[in-house]
Amino acid sequence: MCRLFAFKSSKPIKTSLYLERAKDAFEKQSHRDSLGHKNLDGWGFGFFEEKIPKIKKNYHAAWHDREFEDFADKINTDLLISHIRAASVGTPKIENCHPFAYQDFIFAQNGTMSGFEKFKKALLAEIDNDLKSEIQGDTDTEHLFFMILTNLRKKCGDLKNAKKDEITTAIRETLKCVENFYFKYSPDAQRPGFNIVFSDGKNLVTTRFNRTLFICEKDPETPKPKGVYSQEHHWHVDFGTDDHRYHKIILASEKITPTDSDWDEIPENSIVSIDEDFGIKIEHLRLSL
Repeated sequence: MCRLFAFKSSKPIKTSLYLERAKDAFEKQSHRDSLGHKNLDGWGFGFFEEKIPKIKKNYHAAWHDREFEDFADKINTDLLISHIRAASVGTPKIENCHPFAYQDFIFAQNGTMSGFEKFKKALLAEIDNDLKSEIQGDTDTEHLFFMILTNLRKKCGDLKNAKKDEITTAIRETLKCVENFYFKYSPDAQRPGFNIVFSDGKNLVTTRFNRTLFICEKDPETPKPKGVYSQEHHWHVDFGTDDHRYHKIILASEKITPTDSDWDEIPENSIVSIDEDFGIKIEHLRLSL
């Protein structure tokens, strides 16, 4: 099934609460998620250092991989995209683990394109040749990433300084093209899942389609709910300072922390964009699969 966790914050924070210690921490979802599924085929973190994408990943199960724990303890960043994998398309190997990165962009997906092999050739034909040569694994996700980048390049030239609206449009157009592939090549295939997360280090764009996805926002202008930082419940976040005046938005396949009021479910068949100033825009994705 796979699971996603991503966040954007106004200042770098440590993430071990969400990744390891919370009631439904990301590491625990590797062993068994809320649906009872195991996600044992790898893990990965994508983040930015001085605006440069950095990727750390492995094909071992996160819940018993000491490297996952060690790295999760060290992460201190203002934008993170993380993923635990249950292999569907592509064997368990490091080249097939998410996230994927190219130039200024990081990408991951919780979902699968059933029947991918039937339209893989058609999809590859839509990817620019130089980007096609960057594909290292055999997952549907990595192919989808470079198809999005091809469409984004058509809108902003050399992929530098892409605008949020250009990113969302490129994602929309790519998923619509994949939808047409389904109708043409795989009409009887199982309905796909498209929960993707895409970032250029400034903007964060996600979609929800046929998978669960939740959002949590902590605004410095909004009082903190009672107990959110309770050490008694073992999910206190140490920000390294007493100053909690930060802005944070979290995206997750399932609720990480136990306070339901903190979380909103993102509507099915939607695309969500979060800009540099933490403005959130939710729109209908308009897929009809």
